[in-house]
Amino acid sequence: MTDNSMIEQGKGMMVRLEELQVVLSGARKKEAACWEWIGAKDRDGYGRINVGPDKRSYQAHRLAWELTYGPIPEGVFVCHHCDSPGCVNPNHLFLGSNSDNIQDALKKGRKWKFPDRSGENHPRAKLTWDNVQYIRENQGVITQREMAQTFGVSISTIAMVVTNRNWRVK
Repeated sequence: MTDNSMIEQGKGMMVRLEELQVVLSGARKKEAACWEWIGAKDRDGYGRINVGPDKRSYQAHRLAWELTYGPIPEGVFVCHHCDSPGCVNPNHLFLGSNSDNIQDALKKGRKWKFPDRSGENHPRAKLTWDNVQYIRENQGVITQREMAQTFGVSISTIAMVVTNRNWRVK
């Protein structure tokens, strides 16, 4: 963060860093409620704030952490206990790694669950499990070139099926 004493928030509203620090200094008391960011937000709901003459954009919750607790080590995430991306209450924030952040999200059931997109569930799959079984059963009987032509795939795809590099049984 810059040492500049002015912050541009949202639609050009200017706020002094000192004023923001005074507000955040009250956060050292336990505060149960979220402090929802009312300025600009990104598409994921995280508050955004532009700082300094170069108007470098910061996530508001990261700035709240820095003003309350000090610098954030490089590569460290500022995570939300409250699961509200717009919250800037420093008591609701904690530092963690990318892995910590993902595990926290999964544990709370708020992180996306990836659908199974392997094998024939993949939207661009040209083969089915029945095709794969046929290819494996007939390797050495039918050439890979002929199987590739039959199924409309490349010879390398057939070779990867035969050697179990693709379409592995789970």
